[in-house]
Amino acid sequence: MPVLYTRSQVIRQQTDLLSNIIEPAMLLITGLMTGSIVIGMYLPMFNPGEAIF
Repeated sequence: MPVLYTRSQVIRQQTDLLSNIIEPAMLLITGLMTGSIVIGMYLPMFNPGEAIF
């Protein structure tokens, strides 16, 4: 006899699957945003073109 899933169990499984897929993408997007802000802040301080002239 097959195991009968209630609606809440199916929704819980789908939510877990979706969160497992979205979490790495969110981490990557957050890292890219943070990295671009840090580079944008430090780039004017270390601009080699202005140091020569």
